[in-house]
Amino acid sequence: MKYLLMGSFLALLGVAVSFLIWNIEMVIPITSGIGFFFFAIAFILSGVFVSGDRMRANLATESDEGRNERNKISFHSALVGIPSIVVALLFYLSN
Repeated sequence: MKYLLMGSFLALLGVAVSFLIWNIEMVIPITSGIGFFFFAIAFILSGVFVSGDRMRANLATESDEGRNERNKISFHSALVGIPSIVVALLFYLSN
């Protein structure tokens, strides 16, 4: 729950910064950039971009604690990115 709140705070901060510095047209790039940044971290840590051979090698050499920690960080960073993507979609659909 706290990761969704952190993501909501970052999304609101992105909206506020875009209103104060630029104009309403910059809300979508800023909030989607924040969201895609955290989704990229989640994708990299989850191992989406590696081949099956490399994934098998990583699973064979990685400890259970390390894998659980990596998966937890991946899940939490995805939770932080979700509110920013939702805000960007709402602003996009409202225009």
